[in-house]
Amino acid sequence: TASGAIAADKAVMVKSDGNFEQVIGNTAAAGSLSSTFDDTTTSIRAAWNSNDNRVLVVYPDSGNSSYPTSCVGSIASDGAITWGTPTVITSNAANADGATISWSSTSQKALFAMKNGSPNCVKYLIGTMSADKNSMTWSGETNNTAMDSCEHMEQVWNPDVDRHFVVYRDNGDGSKFKCREVTISGGSVSEGNIHELKNENHYQVSVCYDTVRNRYVCAAAKLSDSGHGYIYTVRSGSGQSPDTPANTGDTGGKEFRAGGAYDSRIVYDSNVNKSVLFWKDSIDSDGLYARTVTLANDDTMTLGTITNIIDANFSTKSWSVVYDPNAKKVVVTYANTQTGTAWKALPIVVNSDGTLSSEPAVTMQSTFAGTKGWSVFDPNTNKVISLSNKTNDSSNDMFGIAFAAGATNLEAARYIGFSAGTYSNGNTATVKVASNTSTQSSMTPATTQYVQVDGTVGGTATTPSVVAGIALSATNLLIRS
Repeated sequence: TASGAIAADKAVMVKSDGNFEQVIGNTAAAGSLSSTFDDTTTSIRAAWNSNDNRVLVVYPDSGNSSYPTSCVGSIASDGAITWGTPTVITSNAANADGATISWSSTSQKALFAMKNGSPNCVKYLIGTMSADKNSMTWSGETNNTAMDSCEHMEQVWNPDVDRHFVVYRDNGDGSKFKCREVTISGGSVSEGNIHELKNENHYQVSVCYDTVRNRYVCAAAKLSDSGHGYIYTVRSGSGQSPDTPANTGDTGGKEFRAGGAYDSRIVYDSNVNKSVLFWKDSIDSDGLYARTVTLANDDTMTLGTITNIIDANFSTKSWSVVYDPNAKKVVVTYANTQTGTAWKALPIVVNSDGTLSSEPAVTMQSTFAGTKGWSVFDPNTNKVISLSNKTNDSSNDMFGIAFAAGATNLEAARYIGFSAGTYSNGNTATVKVASNTSTQSSMTPATTQYVQVDGTVGGTATTPSVVAGIALSATNLLIRS
């Protein structure tokens, strides 16, 4: 029986329930470069609005007194990005750390946070989508002067308790690594208690959320230990007394790099239930490195092998990382003069044993270099939306580009042959197996043909490598097991 639609002469696999499904997928490809929507030399952060299928970008506008500004982008099925009109969030300049944003699909609002210059404080605002979904309005401004020395702020949304988790270093208190949870209630912001992850000097913090263990996974360079990289796990304060986050597992933190590990970025891979930590490694000329982090039931951490991802100087280059749940890959995007002055995407498979397998890098845009970047994943079009400023023409204009990582459901062990006809979901299907023939196209006679990621055949093996058969002619395939 067909499980889903099956087209004629497409590769077919058997499922565990005995039904048949067609091999489907796509090769890695980038869309067209978007038009520019503004410029920045400071920072770019973005969040995905899953309620309205929009990318929400925030940045200090270099052409407008570094006022924090938002812009909304919609993504077409072919990856084309259309930008709305930029909106000034507040007429107070953002400091060098820029600004952060996260979206709550529960409240259907965004939390914006930044280090404000005057008055010296952390400033929060609540973002609401406009009626046409092409811009945002900002309200509920809250200034926290007690966090006047906050630096290197990042945030992530916790879908389990609808809280925004903010991490930062407190430059007014020994640059200690701290955090707090923030809740949007109606039109106002409510701050939870501050928790100190570690009472030592930390630098350039990052965070992701482990949805299986329900833990925040936080990383930073510990300057009090020569910039060595450390990672911490933190539980939410929700349901606790007092309502305050707390370290778990390796409560003192775990060293992930015995050397300078700066500008860390961390994402959670839900396919293998591991966080993947990236950093610029000062031991190796600021090359890009990574390793996995696995949490046990007691939240103790197991670290994967340290892996050199890109052997180039990333000291001032635009780069970002995001998890693609459709392709089940982590995607690094970067615009780097040390790697050929091009904007590229590097898909990485996270294996169950914690090792990392990089696929070939894809050039999304040639002749492109930048210094600030960020990425989000669009589950509506199954594309990574990468953002960067452009510096090689001195404009610092910001652009976006959509990238589809190669994805397929093809599994060598489940492949059985080719469909004999066209079948709709739930109908009885006939599959041609070994020693039968199937009609294909553009084959070279007397050559081995391989199943491609989209269920067609080709003369080059893909990953996984599955032999389809031998070409008897340009259109006639002899199926082999």
